[in-house]
Amino acid sequence: MARSVSLKRVQRLFVKEIESEARVLESYADADNSARRPRWNLAEKPQKVQEMHAYMVTNNAPRQGPNGKSASGMFGTQALIEKQKMRTYYGNMRDFKFKRLVRQARESGGTNPSEFLMRRLELRLDTMLYRTCMVWSMRQSQKLVKDGHVLVNGKRCTHSNRELRTGDVFAIHPSMIGTVAAIAIKVASRRMVMGLGQSWVRNSPLGMVSYLEVNREGLSAVLVREPRAEELGVLTRAAFFPYLRDANLNPQRAMAYYK
Repeated sequence: MARSVSLKRVQRLFVKEIESEARVLESYADADNSARRPRWNLAEKPQKVQEMHAYMVTNNAPRQGPNGKSASGMFGTQALIEKQKMRTYYGNMRDFKFKRLVRQARESGGTNPSEFLMRRLELRLDTMLYRTCMVWSMRQSQKLVKDGHVLVNGKRCTHSNRELRTGDVFAIHPSMIGTVAAIAIKVASRRMVMGLGQSWVRNSPLGMVSYLEVNREGLSAVLVREPRAEELGVLTRAAFFPYLRDANLNPQRAMAYYK
């Protein structure tokens, strides 16, 4: 028999991750709006980012950084910031996974690689669950999936990066419906405080994403179609719930980091 999990315990499990996630993106947003270069905390950055930082802040910085990346001047700094923002927004995605999606977007042969990248990110199971507004954050969405609390087409799915197709149905496992329903009520209250209402974008009449049909009583949803280009463009200005009203993502510049 599945062990019951209280709402308070679930919130304690995720609160540290949610707060750290928000602090990271807020620091990137502040740096993006500032004319000064961001002050990186090198103790928390991997070796690759430390190398990029060294190239960017040195007076005699070369035209290219490690591994051929363009790293000189403010453009290299902003490309790094936008890449980190995108990774943070989509559940603190590991760098090699994000880089793989960028490479696939460039090799897709389409006229708009950034649109291809956004579509792949939005069709992930963890992103779809996040868009239903049943959970607090992308991290919480990933945790529910990896713990086996989400069903896809009636079967447990523990892969948060699973890409959904048109007609796929995903739902909260019956053992967790009570807990997630309580979280969803608090999420709705927080959205009203932030001025979002039923929309992901502040002051937007679009409401919830139109390519999802959500059943609030059964805590399930179905993907009726893939998101359109204009919808993907709107979602770059979506809220980084539950902290920022506008994440202000820039996929084109994020892709420019990888040369």
